[in-house]
Amino acid sequence: MTDLINWTIFNELLIMDEDEDGFSKSLIQTFIEQAIQTFAEIEEILLNNDNQQDQASLTKLSQLGHYLKGSAASLGLVKIQEQCERIQNYGLLKNFDGAVPDDGKDFWGGVKLALGSAREEFTSARQFLSDYYKEQL
Repeated sequence: MTDLINWTIFNELLIMDEDEDGFSKSLIQTFIEQAIQTFAEIEEILLNNDNQQDQASLTKLSQLGHYLKGSAASLGLVKIQEQCERIQNYGLLKNFDGAVPDDGKDFWGGVKLALGSAREEFTSARQFLSDYYKEQL
């Protein structure tokens, strides 16, 4: 077992496979596509606004973090969910976990760190799920 996944939630998805073969895998595949696209959108905002940390960009980052957090949570992908929650809160200028750099003032840097961690957790979860389903997802 792994701590990447909330098995209670994931097992509920697997039960749905009894009604529709491959249902859980299709949800995971959709999430993978969403995550790749959302990470790219976050990265683009960070690159295009590197020295212009405007509120509109931070709000958009928060929205993207919230979106992916919800998707990850619904599949039981807790480690990705946690990092996306960080992106969401840092975009709202909330240092809820005390991990924002520069004594809690560099929310932009906090989003960058959380994005890096989210990508690492995504890679780990994707590999685990590929092994689980016995095919590259």
